[in-house]
Amino acid sequence: MTKEELLQEMRAGHKRLEALLERIPDGRVGEPALPNGWTVRDLLGHLTYWEQFAFDIYTQLKRGETPDHVGDRVDEINALVYTESQRRSFEDLRREEADTFHDLYALVAAAPPEALTDPNHFDWTGGYLLAEVISDNSSGHYEEHLPELEEWVRKI
Repeated sequence: MTKEELLQEMRAGHKRLEALLERIPDGRVGEPALPNGWTVRDLLGHLTYWEQFAFDIYTQLKRGETPDHVGDRVDEINALVYTESQRRSFEDLRREEADTFHDLYALVAAAPPEALTDPNHFDWTGGYLLAEVISDNSSGHYEEHLPELEEWVRKI
């Protein structure tokens, strides 16, 4: 994956998310929209957390720091993020997700291509492309969740 391919994928994925969010009436954002019982608000909290996670990883790597590997803590983190999203308004979560996405996108746009596409640029990636780590936590993550949301939106 090239830097430009990653940026293109991120733009397209986020545009898809935004288009879906525009179609959801305000009064329905608190309804269980996804098979796991999550609401749109919960999904936004989840997506935002992992976009911020990708941002933080690259920021730490740029500073020469070693980010944590979450490994087997993903379910625990997701549960904490879910609980936190219950306390937040949809408007706040939507604004935060948009800001977080734009920060991540700007970080990727400013990155030297080799930082994203050389599997040996950062030891922490263990031979994976940083571009894939970022994709998995942004546009790739949309691909995981948006089909279910699209199905729900078609029904409302």
